[in-house]
Amino acid sequence: MDIPSRDEFYFTKGKVLFDEEKYEQAIKSFDKALGLNPEHIMANYLKALSLCKLNKIDEAIEHLNIVAEKTENFLIQQQVYLILGYIYSTKNNVELAIDYFEKVIGTGLEASAAYNALAALYHKKKDIKKAIENAKKALELKSDNYNAMNTLAYLLIDSNIDVEKGIQLAKKALAQEPDNPARLDTVGYGYLKLKNKVLAEEFLTKAYNLNPQDIEIQTHLKLLSKL
Repeated sequence: MDIPSRDEFYFTKGKVLFDEEKYEQAIKSFDKALGLNPEHIMANYLKALSLCKLNKIDEAIEHLNIVAEKTENFLIQQQVYLILGYIYSTKNNVELAIDYFEKVIGTGLEASAAYNALAALYHKKKDIKKAIENAKKALELKSDNYNAMNTLAYLLIDSNIDVEKGIQLAKKALAQEPDNPARLDTVGYGYLKLKNKVLAEEFLTKAYNLNPQDIEIQTHLKLLSKL
């Protein structure tokens, strides 16, 4: 019987703890594995994911970068690029986030999700044309990507390009997840644009009740109060 090396022993122990969602304990085991083998790819990767779960994002980035640079596993590398893209999106580092999502798109892996993320990022940059192009591409690749459908709906509404079509798309996305506050907000925002106060209030109030901390929902409710 093969006896695992000490770094593999600690990695395996950490993975069991990770699967049990015991992230702090998992990190301790991964640290022991990395103390013996600092370039252990999966120990770095799962430690990074554990740190993300604990909202220790800056520490996670350090280990994700090691994985991206050292791994020979194509799938793991692309997953790391996707995670880094989302991390830098939340940090509002738009250019770096775009760079990572573009790397993902070049491979075809998770391309629909990456295009949808790019749509949101280009919207932040106020480049509506590129935002809509990316949202449409996300849907072309995966017609049941309802997050992308809602993104496209929001873009059409927010830019006043086609508010009614935006509402139609948002309702289709909402039907798949009726208590999704972002999708409720998109529908409500569409009715707000059409100055339909009754329906706008119905959808925006429900969105707010589900996610009262969301700044965008709060903004739309303030606009509604001025109708």
